[in-house]
Amino acid sequence: MPIHYQIIQAAHATQEITKEIKHPDKTSHLILFEAKDEQHLEKIKDKIDAKGIKAHMFFEPDHNTGFTAIATEPIYGEEDRKFFRKFKMYKG
Repeated sequence: MPIHYQIIQAAHATQEITKEIKHPDKTSHLILFEAKDEQHLEKIKDKIDAKGIKAHMFFEPDHNTGFTAIATEPIYGEEDRKFFRKFKMYKG
C-alpha cells in the first residue's frame, strides 16, 4: 500500500475512534506503528483488546481493501504507554 494511502487510513481510523470516545480535557498524540498486513493488524487489535484499551479497527470498503488501520483511545499513564513499546514504529 503506498505511503500516502497508509497515512489516509490512519486518519480514517482516528476519525472513527473520536466519534466513540471523547476526552475534551486532554490532548491526544498520534503515533504510527507498522503492521505487515491485515492479519498482523488483527493480531495487534487482539492484543490491544486483551489489555482493555478501547480501539477502533477501520474497514476500507473501496477496492476490496479490508481492514487497514487501528486507532485507540488516548493513552495516558506509564503502564499503558509501556504496553505500546513492543510494537514497531512506522517508518514508511
